Amino acid sequence: MVRGGGVASDIFSNNVRIKGIQPFKKTNIIIGKTGKIEFAGKAFIAGGTTIRVENGVCTFCANFSCNTNCFISCTEKVTFGDNCLLGCYVNVRDSDGHTIILNDVEQVSLKSVEIGKDVWIAANVDILKGVTIGDANVIGYRSCVTKSVNEEHCIIAGYPAKVVRREIDWKR
Repeated sequence: MVRGGGVASDIFSNNVRIKGIQPFKKTNIIIGKTGKIEFAGKAFIAGGTTIRVENGVCTFCANFSCNTNCFISCTEKVTFGDNCLLGCYVNVRDSDGHTIILNDVEQVSLKSVEIGKDVWIAANVDILKGVTIGDANVIGYRSCVTKSVNEEHCIIAGYPAKVVRREIDWKR
């Protein structure tokens, strides 16, 4: 159990050290035997959020902020840059989640996810394996990001998501 924000949160791992992290009630951090989670600065993680790191490395840079009921699944590598803001019900996954069998051959599809610094991800957004998001971008409500956007200062939105506006800035 880790105490943060005055309430208890569950962390499932043998050896965990957390400093400067503020998880709230019903926040689950699940770390597999070879999984690694890194917080490079202060982080706010709201209730109902699950962070699952099976075998990969999940990195949260400084000033990470995550609203309620998000799900982050890391099997290979997921990275959030400085000052990332996630709305509620955001899903970030670097794999398909299950083994796919094609012609009697088991395949696991893993591709890293990298979110740049100063990125605002609105509510109900899905970010799928292999995606890289450039710095200072906004991802619009209910978008599904299936391809990388290496540009900066853009609004990315839609299903599937694409750049819909350029030369923007945002602030908290």
